[in-house]
Amino acid sequence: MMAETQGKKNNATNHGFPSKPPRHYTEYNLFFQLEREYILQKIFDVKPQVKHTDDIFDTMKSTYSGPPLPKRYDDLILMKDWYIPGNRKRRKHKK
Repeated sequence: MMAETQGKKNNATNHGFPSKPPRHYTEYNLFFQLEREYILQKIFDVKPQVKHTDDIFDTMKSTYSGPPLPKRYDDLILMKDWYIPGNRKRRKHKK
């Protein structure tokens, strides 16, 4: 019964329309993500776990249309979709 109530609640808030696409990251969001990876990889020596080399970000690939990264971040290992909003898993909120 509780699952039925939650399903109705979600439909009521969307009014039958599909959900909005995620907003683009701002310059600050992109800077913050790059700085976080820089601190983790350079200062704390945490290496990201990448299963395939295809999962690593490369500015030369045709799917990337943004500007080149600053020299400070050239040697960071980033996931291929780090700059695309909506790819992160949301954390569960507990009451």
